[in-house]
Amino acid sequence: MRTSILFLTLLCSLLVTTLFAQPQPALRQSTVPTLALPALNNDRLLTLELEARRPDRAPRFAETRSVDVRPTTHGTWTINSEGLASWKLRVSSPTAKSINLGFTEYWMPAGGELYLHSGRKDNWKVLGPFTPADNEVHNQLWTPVFPGDEVIVEVILPAEEQANLRLRLTDVNHDFLGFTEPAKFLSGSCNLDVVCGAGDGWEIVDKYRDIIRSVVVYSRGGGTFCTGFLVNNTLQDGTPYFMTAAHCGMNAGNAASLVTYYNFENSTCRQPDSGASGGGGDGVLGVNNTGAVFRAGNPASDMTLLELDDPIPVAANAFLAGWDNTYIVPTDTVIAIHHPSTDEKRITFTFQQTFFTNGFNGPADAAGTHLEVPDWDIGTTEPGSSGSPVFDRFHRVRGQLHGGQAACGNNAYDTYGAIAHSWEGGGTSATRLRDWLDPGNTGVTAIDGIDVNEPPASLAGSPLSQDACGTEEVVYSLTIGSGFAGDVALSIEDLPTGLSASYSSNPAAPGSTVNLTISSNSPMIGAFNFNVTAADGENSDLAPLSLNLVVAAPPAPSAVAPADNESNVSLFPTLNWTGTGAGNYEYQLALDAGMTNIVADGTTGTDEFTPGSQLDQWTIHYWRVREMNSCGTGPWSTTSEFTTLVLACGGPQQSTNVPVTLSSAGAPTSTSTLILNQIDPIESIEISLDITHSWAGDMRISLQAPDGESVVLVDRMGVPASGFGCSGDDLVLTFSDQATSTAADLEGTCGNLPAASGSYQPVEALSAFIGGAGNGTWTLVIEDFVGDDGGSLNEWSMAVCIANSSLPAELLGFTGTAKACSYALNWSVAREENFSHYEVEKSTDGRSFTTFSRVEGGRRDYTLMDEFAKGQAYYRLKMVDLDGTYAYSNLLAAETECGRNSLISLYPNPVGNFRTLQLDFAEPLSNETTFTVFGADGRKLLDRAAAVNAGRTALLKVGDLPAGTYFLRVVSGGQAEVRSFVVM
Repeated sequence: MRTSILFLTLLCSLLVTTLFAQPQPALRQSTVPTLALPALNNDRLLTLELEARRPDRAPRFAETRSVDVRPTTHGTWTINSEGLASWKLRVSSPTAKSINLGFTEYWMPAGGELYLHSGRKDNWKVLGPFTPADNEVHNQLWTPVFPGDEVIVEVILPAEEQANLRLRLTDVNHDFLGFTEPAKFLSGSCNLDVVCGAGDGWEIVDKYRDIIRSVVVYSRGGGTFCTGFLVNNTLQDGTPYFMTAAHCGMNAGNAASLVTYYNFENSTCRQPDSGASGGGGDGVLGVNNTGAVFRAGNPASDMTLLELDDPIPVAANAFLAGWDNTYIVPTDTVIAIHHPSTDEKRITFTFQQTFFTNGFNGPADAAGTHLEVPDWDIGTTEPGSSGSPVFDRFHRVRGQLHGGQAACGNNAYDTYGAIAHSWEGGGTSATRLRDWLDPGNTGVTAIDGIDVNEPPASLAGSPLSQDACGTEEVVYSLTIGSGFAGDVALSIEDLPTGLSASYSSNPAAPGSTVNLTISSNSPMIGAFNFNVTAADGENSDLAPLSLNLVVAAPPAPSAVAPADNESNVSLFPTLNWTGTGAGNYEYQLALDAGMTNIVADGTTGTDEFTPGSQLDQWTIHYWRVREMNSCGTGPWSTTSEFTTLVLACGGPQQSTNVPVTLSSAGAPTSTSTLILNQIDPIESIEISLDITHSWAGDMRISLQAPDGESVVLVDRMGVPASGFGCSGDDLVLTFSDQATSTAADLEGTCGNLPAASGSYQPVEALSAFIGGAGNGTWTLVIEDFVGDDGGSLNEWSMAVCIANSSLPAELLGFTGTAKACSYALNWSVAREENFSHYEVEKSTDGRSFTTFSRVEGGRRDYTLMDEFAKGQAYYRLKMVDLDGTYAYSNLLAAETECGRNSLISLYPNPVGNFRTLQLDFAEPLSNETTFTVFGADGRKLLDRAAAVNAGRTALLKVGDLPAGTYFLRVVSGGQAEVRSFVVM
């Protein structure tokens, strides 16, 4: 615990022996060495700060000044007659309204204390002590603010421990705003103090005294401030979890720099819209914590969860807020508690209907990432309020403030990152709340808050459910709340016959953890439920637990669908099987019967799986599954195979509803339509768009199908990582589920003219449209979330593929033959109607393809030699009609035994003015060495042989070749190698 000590009587007392080492007021300050920093212009810094403020940016109150100070490089040491060593250094930052310090190395040895003080008898102030109790795994210490523009740092410790002190000051934070002053940049007068109550005409506030105590103002890195709140967990064990907004900048790298300030409130009720409410307050920053550990963050819902690394001070009288993780919309009364502009704590109300949405000021979405308050009826929020909680009428947190346009005097909205979305977040413990706020995985959807100083008489078990094999013992952890009045007796009245229980301690002490061991005398099968009860004679609680017992590893599951050898299977098939259902399943989907070229694999607790990405068309796939339980892993099912369907794809169809002006006034939503005459169900889709727009990060772009299904393509690039997102202009993008670059890649892209271009996967998969009819009006929706930036939707198009067994060319066969370091591709056709050409595509993994060669149509039999085959490769034919529609052939897997030891090096490459390529060989050339040059289209252009006794070097004239890329095939002594070179 770290609290400010401002009591003169404490310092003067000679009766308390633990305080004899505390620093005493000094009359001769000149004896303390000074780290003097240049003065800063506070007015200039404040002007720049106010110009930079935006709704989802953490405000700054201090300028960070980098230093590098250690007791071995600065300050002075003295040792008194009692064997106590003292190190002092004055830190001066002229004109600072307050100073706070960042020690990025802090390790205090036994008996040591660190203080910040003024060193003046006439104005004595002290902050500390910081002791070995403040030593943390991150080895850092960030202090609360100290008023004034200078402070003396003093360390007192036993002289024999002097060498064990680790202290490094790297950050001096110069307060230009006035974090501790009543005359700082003030919040709006429409705000309502939390101290107001029935006696002041604000009876409504009295209902929420508990949750008011959960909200704190905090600083990060000594320079920025936001609001955060303490939050409860299902164990109800008082773990000091602390939530705030991700855009406030707290993360794993700077969590140690968190300083929380409790009960920063005005002492009297200043009536809203009065001069007093718009003036300075008298709150005190005397109770605080420093340091935290990062637990989870989710940018999509702007959530950050930390755990304070010290207990919450008793003087804070704090409250751990409850929460509701459902998508049930809060109604009736919704409450916000916050610190606007780092001022004293305020409370705000709305009685209007809230709704879930995605991001800022968007349309309603019942499963959105955010909860939107359309307008406040009492009070408002401001910069500095970011990260503050919004509560429903049941006193449960529903989200934390991300941003909005609400302010005194308007009827604008605020948007909160939704607990409902953050609960599962990104699907991992580092990106969601569930693992931390429900550590026992109880599955409860809402809990109430608790008083930190009055913990409940509760019992929680973890894990709630376990599996065991045979007579294997299982151990549950029972957490006993410290609110019990005395020793706690543990018992189980409904333990199933055949099971026995033992405790590591029974009775147990309040606040302790007990291990419960469940065992069986003989193997049992089944799921068993029981309740553990904790009681002290006055209070009781119970924890429900379950145990699933098996006696053997499961048998092989049976594949259900797709059926073995089934054809025309969807490119997004659902694989389904039957098993015992008592365990989890491992599945594999591959391109070969040996299951070596895996397309998708993983585990699931259900009896089905759907690949996350589109499978290759007209391709044989193989799959199998096995079940796992606590007795082991069962055998694989019989490997089944299926063949995917063939796609018939049309060329891009352009919207004629362009251009569309994107207004710069307000935050408009613009639309453009495209009519498709496509009756057959969609199997694949690609979207291209060209947009001129300043500040591309303002836009969310979605595609809506005729049936109302909607998919988000791009959602405000760069938000929330960089506040208001990518500042670059214009977008030229293609969206496809098969694109190599992901939506996350696009999120991190921010160039200019254009801000982004190329092919990317969308934020939400276009596979949502698969199976639906494309016939009708499609709508591109562009939402602009910030005013002052506009532009134009210049053009957009759609390319749609459908299932079609009728190919542009009727293939009789597509085969291949390996020949040393080359591969011969052969295909024959029965017909070609209105046909254009073949594009031969090649891949090394069977998923990402590039065009290898183009072959014009007009024949019945075709042969193409890949002279550059090496190792394993995959080929397919893209058959293109005259109207641009196309379809793919089956996938052809190939492998050559080409030697893998490098024979040659080429110089120069690219080939310049002399038009001669020098070939240097690792071994002397044999008389059988040949050189063959091929064009990029596979045509043979040059054929040469090495001269007799050529040694290790050969020269190849390429002067007749036009500029471009070529391939050189060298065969020497039975080895072959292909190398590329460029002619300038």
